[in-house]
Amino acid sequence: MEVKRSLAPALEKGFRQACADLQPQRAFVVYADEERYPLAPGIEAIGLRALAEFLGAMRANWGT
Repeated sequence: MEVKRSLAPALEKGFRQACADLQPQRAFVVYADEERYPLAPGIEAIGLRALAEFLGAMRANWGT
């Protein structure tokens, strides 16, 4: 997960390298807007509120 202040998040080389090294199932770039959209395969731009809702839903389903 990477956090940006911009309304138009861009992927940086370091983030791409970290994803290549860690190989997460999903990766997020959290930014200062509400729209949710793919930036690259397995990497999604997401607003903070949407991320909180996503994580809350994951937590609710944990262990089921």
